[in-house]
Formats: sequence, C-alpha cells, structure tokens
Amino acid sequence: MVRLSDNKTISLSELSFFLSFDTATLLFISHGHVLSRDHRCRTFHLSLKIFTYCHLVIIWFWGFHFTCFDQLFVMVTDKIHEVLTTGIGHIGCVSSSLRPFHSDVLGVIYNRNSEEISCCLNKESSEPFLNNLAVGSMVSLFVGAISHEAYNIKGPVTALRDVQENEKFVCDKLRHGIYEPFAALGITQDLADRYWLRTPNVKVVFKVNKIFVQTPGPDAGKQV
Repeated sequence: MVRLSDNKTISLSELSFFLSFDTATLLFISHGHVLSRDHRCRTFHLSLKIFTYCHLVIIWFWGFHFTCFDQLFVMVTDKIHEVLTTGIGHIGCVSSSLRPFHSDVLGVIYNRNSEEISCCLNKESSEPFLNNLAVGSMVSLFVGAISHEAYNIKGPVTALRDVQENEKFVCDKLRHGIYEPFAALGITQDLADRYWLRTPNVKVVFKVNKIFVQTPGPDAGKQV
C-alpha cells in the first residue's frame, strides 16, 4: 500500500491502473482536484519510480527474465574457475547444416570483468572446427577435472585472435599440471606430450551466457 496525505492509502495494483492512463491527468486522490502542471510533473516522476520498482520486484519473484537478465547474474565462481583452468576441455560448434565440430583446448583464460572465456587452440589440428566458426557463432565448452567435477559453458563467439606470447604460460601450466595424474594412469610424459605439446596459436573468445553442471550426480544438467 502507498500512503497519501490525510492517511488515505492506495494499493500497488490501483496505482498501476492509474499509471496506465496519461499520468499528467492523474487526479490528486487525497484532495479531489486536478494537480497544477508543476505538481503533475513531480507526481509523474514519483509515480514512475514507484511503478518501476514495483514491476522489477514482480519480475524478480515471478521468475520472468530475458537473456540480458541471464547475463547479469551469470557468475563464474572460484570453484568453476578452478576447473576451467586445471581441467581438460573440449569446445564445440555446429555448421550451417547442423553438423557438429569440436577441438581440444590447450588452455583457458577467464576475464572476470567482461565475463568472457578465451580458449587457446592449435590452429592446424583445429582446422575443421575453425572453418565452421565465426564471430557470433554459438559454442559449447566442456571442461572436467580429474576429480570428475565438470561444467558445460555456452555463449556466442566475440572474437578470434592470435595467442599472445604472454598468454602461452596458461597452456604450459595446464600441460605440466596434468603430467602427474596422467602418470598415475600409466601415461608417460613423452606420451602425453604427443597430445599436449602443440603450439597454441589461435584463441576463441566467447561470452559466458549459461553454465551447466556436468559432474555425475543428482545435480548433473542443472543450470548454475
């Protein structure tokens, strides 16, 4: 309820009803006469603020949302970031004929300010994937850790760039970090290097739109 002068009140639904008309002609309910032009302007701005706040609350609690709202509340937590930068990843897209293509990720860089993920790839081994990719394409990144914790992150490509020299340390760090768990599986460093020791020379940058849990268990498939 909104309290007016003389202790009179009006419900939010009634206020919304009145605001659906030309607010400049809104009657001054507590005194029963039409407001002056100056008062109508002040009443309009006050009513508009109340109207906006009320409808934002309604949108929040009813669960109505748009893509822009999804983007506002997407959050790569420290836990997800840990899997992103230490886990093994694959990034995929589909062609215009809906044929799937994917590439192995040699390293991941996350920009918290822009909510963008950069996947470092080897251009030569990723050629089929890159040939079906352009700015605006939707991509899907799967990344999983040795602990089986995994996530699927989706979003549109915002840029295709060369990997800078100061960014290659991310790929080196990931490669050296997987030697130990690979060794526990009987995979020697020389054998692992046949897969991992590739030059990261192209970077696929995409905006984080949605994140899904892929860890086996009851939460698998749920959106973060």
